[in-house]
Order: sequence, then structure tokens, then C-alpha cells
Amino acid sequence: MKGQMNIFDLVNDGKPCRYKFQRSLGQKVEFWRTGKFGIIVEIREYYTIVKSDGKLLVGTPYDIRPVSEDKK
Repeated sequence: MKGQMNIFDLVNDGKPCRYKFQRSLGQKVEFWRTGKFGIIVEIREYYTIVKSDGKLLVGTPYDIRPVSEDKK
């Protein structure tokens, strides 16, 4: 479901890998190191599965960011 809530981002209990933004299914994100864009298709506790150019890529809090409104 697009925009589905994510239980992993609701509470910070001292985990070492913390996202700086609220993730949701169907959200557009950018891999800032490569400039690739994609859509979140699966949310895991420490990483995010993103579909980009027909491929599934793994994103972490250190290499993906939400796409700003002006880039959509």
C-alpha cells in the first residue's frame, strides 16, 4: 500500500542505524552518491529496498535521502 506507515521509524531505542526521515512505501528517494532515483518497495529495520530502473537496490541511512518537492 502506497504511503503505508513504518514501525521501524516510530521509536528510536538507541539503534546504531537511524534514518533522518520518515520512510513510507511508494516514497521517491535518491541515492545521493550516484544520483539515481527510485521508489521504496520494502522497509526493513536497518535498510530499505528501492526499485530503480527495473532493479532492486538496497539503501541505508547513509546513502539515500527523500526527493525534495522541486525534483519530483
